[in-house]
Amino acid sequence: MKTKIIVSIIIAFTYGMKSTAQLLLLHRIITGEDTITYHDARIFDLKGSVKSCVCSSSWINQDGSIEPSLKNDTINFSINGQCLHNENLSFIEKVYGENNLIIRTKNQEVDMSSGETNIRVSNYQYDNKGMLIKEFGEEPFCGSVQTFEYNYYYNDKGLLVKETIRTQTANDIEVVSYKILEVDKWGNWTKRRVYNSSPNIFGQTGKIQMRKISYYSDEELKQHFERRKKRLNEIRRGAKEGVKNQAPTFGLG
Repeated sequence: MKTKIIVSIIIAFTYGMKSTAQLLLLHRIITGEDTITYHDARIFDLKGSVKSCVCSSSWINQDGSIEPSLKNDTINFSINGQCLHNENLSFIEKVYGENNLIIRTKNQEVDMSSGETNIRVSNYQYDNKGMLIKEFGEEPFCGSVQTFEYNYYYNDKGLLVKETIRTQTANDIEVVSYKILEVDKWGNWTKRRVYNSSPNIFGQTGKIQMRKISYYSDEELKQHFERRKKRLNEIRRGAKEGVKNQAPTFGLG
C-alpha cells in the first residue's frame, strides 16, 4: 500500500498534478481502488457507451391530445463519456469524496421574454455506484436568485422513476413521476410518460418524452481500451523507475 501511494505521488509530480482532487483520482486509477464509475452522460439519465442522444418532448393537454414537439435536443459524448457540443452547459469542477462524487456545472440560457442570459449553477451528487442521487444549486428567479434541490429515485433496474423538487420560493415539494414505456437493449429508456404533481401555466401536468440513442461500436471501444491500457502501462513503468531511483516519500512513513 505504501509503495502504491509513493507511485501515485511520483506520477502526480511528474505530470504536474498538484491538487488534492487530482492526486486522489490518480491514486484510485493506479491502485484500482476507484469505486465510482462516472460519465457526463449520467447527468442526462444515460448509461453505457453513448455516442449521441436526440431527445424530444410533447406535452399532453387536459383533453388528452398531444402537443407536437417544437424542438429536438441533441447531445454528443466522447468515447470517454465526456459531454461534447453542448453550448449552454459548461463543467466547472469535479470533486471526489469517499462515497460520492460531486460535479459542478454552469448552464446558460437566454430568457425569451427579457433577452437576458440566465446562469444556473448546479452540483450533481453521485453515490458509490455512479448513480445520480441529488442535484442542488442556484438559479435566477424574478430578478433575484433562489436555491433548488432535486432528489432522484430509481427502480431495481436502475431506471429513474421519481424525482422530488424543492425550491427556496415554493411552499410545497413538487413530485415528478416517470412511467417507462420503452427501453433499448442497453437499459436506457427510449420512451416514457411524465407525470407532474403541479400543472404548468397551460394546465398541462404530463408529457411524452422520446429518445433516439446511438452507441460506440465494439470495435471503437476495443481500440479505445487498448490505447488506454498502453498508456497506463507506460505510466506504471515510469513510476516503478522513479521508485527504484529512491524518489522522496514526502513524509508518508
